[in-house]
Amino acid sequence: MERTSLTATAPASSDAIRAAVAAERARTRAWLHDTVLQVLEFIEMGGYADTPDAHALARAAGDAGRELRAFVDNDELIGGGGTLVERLHAIVESERELSDHEIVLDLGVIDAPVTGDDAVELSAATAEALRNVRKHARATRAIVSCSVVGGIVTIIVGDDGVGCDVRTAARRGAGLRGSVVGRLDRQGGSATIRSRPGLGTRVTLKLDRSPRVSLLEAPAAPRRAAAA
Repeated sequence: MERTSLTATAPASSDAIRAAVAAERARTRAWLHDTVLQVLEFIEMGGYADTPDAHALARAAGDAGRELRAFVDNDELIGGGGTLVERLHAIVESERELSDHEIVLDLGVIDAPVTGDDAVELSAATAEALRNVRKHARATRAIVSCSVVGGIVTIIVGDDGVGCDVRTAARRGAGLRGSVVGRLDRQGGSATIRSRPGLGTRVTLKLDRSPRVSLLEAPAAPRRAAAA
């Protein structure tokens, strides 16, 4: 009986291991795409050619090098500390250095800090959305809005750029698939991308961490008094 039980559970265990390995590979690909690869591609495209301050290039290369070194040394994806709001401030400041359009950070109601993996993945998806604005949108303005209400996190990245056909962009761009949609999927959230040629793009990230109340935990309804 024991042998039969072990044999029966083996495929399930193997499936779980394969799923975990695939998820980790996807997360690693997204991390490499978002960090070192972005810096190298930006340099290749001449993104720093007109930058009067060479220190911007040195900072970007240094940051990417330190992140890659930490990844290699620790054999794990690094995220660092900081809340989601702190990360968004840092991302917006970094993108302002690299972009020639206005970037606004609009913080709404934040009724609780978002930390840990949720902060890491949400901020990384936001950063990728902003990079897409810089690389493809030809926008004059981008707005990042964020709210946390009742455990539901909502981040919206909108721009006034040229827009695109979302289905075509998603098929061609690994960034949208892996670094935006994929990240939110792996966290149990959702990413919605709406765009039309000539009308800009709007990326909405949602993650629901609101407390769940089961039927067993829900308070019983008060009994009505019996009629006299």
